[in-house]
Amino acid sequence: MSLGALTKTAKILPILCDNTLRGDQQILISLEPEVVMGYPAYQCFKTTTRVVYCSSYEVKNHDEGKDWVKKAMKHYNVPASQIHKVYESQVQPNGAIIYPP
Repeated sequence: MSLGALTKTAKILPILCDNTLRGDQQILISLEPEVVMGYPAYQCFKTTTRVVYCSSYEVKNHDEGKDWVKKAMKHYNVPASQIHKVYESQVQPNGAIIYPP
């Protein structure tokens, strides 16, 4: 099965996966727990140093999620240049820093 067919079959979102090479085969490794494309959901972001921050509650919409990201960045002094990705999740990722506590 080709990588493209596998991606479509497994419904793996490219933004959620690292491409890892083993020999001449490319293997997709999921980095995140199950991710939702809608609300309500936990709001999360990952920094370029792989630190994950997540809301302690489910946000109801995009605007509430955006506000949470701004507040968490300010609280933890995370500059915008250090944000790798912002996403919503059905679960709080293991090891995430939960804000507010």
